[in-house]
Parts: sequence; C-alpha cells; structure tokens
Amino acid sequence: MYIFLKKLGNGIETLLLLTLFLWGGFQSSATEASTHDILLRTLSESIQLMEEEGWSYEPQTATHPVLQSFVKTFDPAGVVLTKKENQQRTQRQKGKTVGIGLQVGQSNGLFHIEDFLKKSPAAESNLSKGNRILRVNDADTKNFSVIELEQHLRGSDKKKVSLTVLSKDQSTNTLEITKRIIKLPAIARIETLPFELCYIRLHGLYKGSHSKIVSHIQSWDKEGRYGLIIDLRGANGEDIKTVIELIDLYTSKDVFLFSFRNRQDEELALYKSTSERSITMPTMVLVDKDTVGAAEVLAAAFMGSTRGAMILGEPTHGDMLVRKALSLSTGDTLYMATRRLVLGDGTLYDGRKGIQPNLLVKTKTSVEEEDDSNAPLLGKPEEKESVYKKLRKRFRRDPVLRRAVDVLSGLKALDIRALEPSPHTSL
Repeated sequence: MYIFLKKLGNGIETLLLLTLFLWGGFQSSATEASTHDILLRTLSESIQLMEEEGWSYEPQTATHPVLQSFVKTFDPAGVVLTKKENQQRTQRQKGKTVGIGLQVGQSNGLFHIEDFLKKSPAAESNLSKGNRILRVNDADTKNFSVIELEQHLRGSDKKKVSLTVLSKDQSTNTLEITKRIIKLPAIARIETLPFELCYIRLHGLYKGSHSKIVSHIQSWDKEGRYGLIIDLRGANGEDIKTVIELIDLYTSKDVFLFSFRNRQDEELALYKSTSERSITMPTMVLVDKDTVGAAEVLAAAFMGSTRGAMILGEPTHGDMLVRKALSLSTGDTLYMATRRLVLGDGTLYDGRKGIQPNLLVKTKTSVEEEDDSNAPLLGKPEEKESVYKKLRKRFRRDPVLRRAVDVLSGLKALDIRALEPSPHTSL
C-alpha cells in the first residue's frame, strides 16, 4: 500500500494520510485497522482509475473538497477552514469583524445614524448623526430590518460600502466607505419601551461584558419595569462567565445549569447557579440562525435550565461552543463537534441541530401581515391603545421583535409576572 501511495505522489499521499487521521479519531481500536484499509484502498483505486482515463488533478486542490465531504459524515455542520477563514472565525467570537462602525436606529420604518464606534471608518467619514439611511450598496433600506441592514454594513465580501443618506437639510448624498477590522461592544442597543418594557440587544457575550449587561437588567428590575426583551439575533461570543451571570438572575442558588461532556459522555465542565434569583420580569429572548457560540448557550440555558423566559424567532445555528478547531499540517483546520452541551432539563445538543424556539416567528412577513397595527389592545384605554399601535407600526419590519412586544403586552394586561425559579435538581 505504501509503495502504491508513493507512486501517486506526495500530494495525494498527504490526502490519504489526512483521511486516515480523520477516520481514526472517531473509530474504536477494534475496527480501525480494517476500516482504514478499506478506505485507503477504495480511494487509491479510484484515483488510479481516473488517472488511467486521463484525468489530471492538483493534489492540494483535491484535498479540501474531499476533507469537507469526509468531515460531514461525522459532523453534518462541520467544516474545513483555511488558515484565514479560521482566523476570521476566531476574531468574530471575540467581537472583531469587518465593517464601518455605524450604529443605527429606526423610527417609523426609517433608519437613521445614532452614533459611530470610536476611530471607525464611519466616524472618520462625512456622515453625521441623524442622517437618514436610504440605500446601502444600491439596495433600498425601506424593506430591511435592523439585523438585515447591519448584515449589509459588515462582512468581508465587499471591501467598501456605498451609503445614500438624507441630511437634515433634505439634501441627498452618496458616500463610499472602506471597511476595516472593528471591535464591536457587547451591547448593541439599550432602550426603554412603552408599557414598562425594556430592550437590550447584544452583539455577543465577550470577555468582561457580564457586569454592564447584568447591571442594566438589574436596574430595570429595581425600577419596576414589567418585561424584558433580550435580543440575541446575530450574537456570538465565547465567554461562559457572562452566560452564568445572566442565568443566575433567573434561578435559585446551586441549581444545575448545564455541562459539557465529551463524545464518550465524560464530564468536561459543569456549571451551576451561584446566587439567588433576583429578576421578576417576564423575559423574551430573540434568536435566529446566526445566534451562535456563547449567545446560543445562553439561549439554550434560558430554555432548558430556567423558568420565566420564552425563546422567540427562528432555529439557531447549532454551534453552542461544542466545536473545536483541529489544526492540520497543511494549514487547514477541521472545525468539528467534539463535545456536547447538556441542560438542566436533560436536553442534549451535539451540534447537529440548533434551538427550536418556543414560539417560531417568520423573519419575513407579507404586506397584509405587516399592516395589522390596527389590532386592538383589549381592556386598555384609547390613549394606551394608540401608543400600542404606534409601537407595532415602528416594528412592522421586524416581526420577531413585534411578536415579543405583543406577548409581553398581553401578559401585562393579564397582570402575570415571571414564574417561580427553576425546579431543576440542586447540587
């Protein structure tokens, strides 16, 4: 076998040895020898037949797609990353991304510039606070949600962003801004809403971010605010401490929250609550397909280890810090699930699927569905009903956030507070 591989050349020998490495890490010793032989022989014969038929190939180019396919036989959501792709993945989990550093707000369905990140491309441009954002890269923003707009402003797919804005003097200008690496703050937006509701949106759960996030939530609760919306759509991060600090607000002391276990079901890390519950506000947690990392762990813990919180939106990504970057000598990285997340209610996540929300909400709505702001708020005076309609109209392009407001408004109308602490087993 070795002589045959040498005939094929060093590149394809590397490919076969990588295949051997991959399979060996996931098989028992009793079967690995025969399995390796079958795999290597089949792949070798296939290559020989293709060469006999005149097919040519570049071994380095062939390695990547073969590894991609092979990785997915073990982890359907696993990927093979180049050195650059893995560096970008690592940076994103720490809050670093490619963008222009623009913070936007929305009112009456229109976007405006609220602020700029310090020393960002946007801060160094001719943009001004209060400018209305009409178009991004030739796309009309009137049908965007805030999440969609931010996706157009970030990412390395394009080096520049074209913005058409309306100034306060009603003049229209188009600017082209070059992107670069920016550091996002953990907190994307904080806002108090009518009906004693409050809203916090996170970019991610980054190292050292727990104190500010927890402080805002606790202050709202002390003020007597009724309900809380935590928006984790598009959020990431890798800081487990922030997850624990937030979940602690909703559980009794010494309650098992979650653990990580390896593929042999051995305990790697176990986490339990460290303080008594202090939050009484019913909480809506918003998620989407881009909720990953520590943010996804937080959403999972809200669902499986606490009470008083509801998950809304669409299924999450399925990467709850269960994957590990395995480096190859070629410079590529195998990003694969090597452990499992186990929640207080026994739910297990191994990377094959994400969180299924308690309330599934489509991120896109039809024109008819958008125009339902005239729905009455039962049992409320006419003045409050008018405020409610204005609030729903403001969020008409964001059906997930609008549904969260609906649920909390309904609970408040019924005078329902958060449930009692989680009854999961104490340790």
